[in-house]
Amino acid sequence: MKKMMFLATTLFAAASSFAQFSIYGTINDSSANPVVGATIKITDTYKGTFSDNNGYFKLNNLDSASYDIEISYIGYETKKL
Repeated sequence: MKKMMFLATTLFAAASSFAQFSIYGTINDSSANPVVGATIKITDTYKGTFSDNNGYFKLNNLDSASYDIEISYIGYETKKL
């Protein structure tokens, strides 16, 4: 099974004017190729998204808190952060 590499340096939380936050980043495989269509989900919630053609994702409208994130894609090991 392939291993997916998540570039932690691309994971950011940014505040907006209404105290809502976003988490965004890029999903790449071990060869630095973008993983298109990876599922990015906040653990134990229904909030999630998919990575785009460049491996980019963004989760919007989050409260200020700590979150556990799961990244999954068929054929790759699920990564938990």
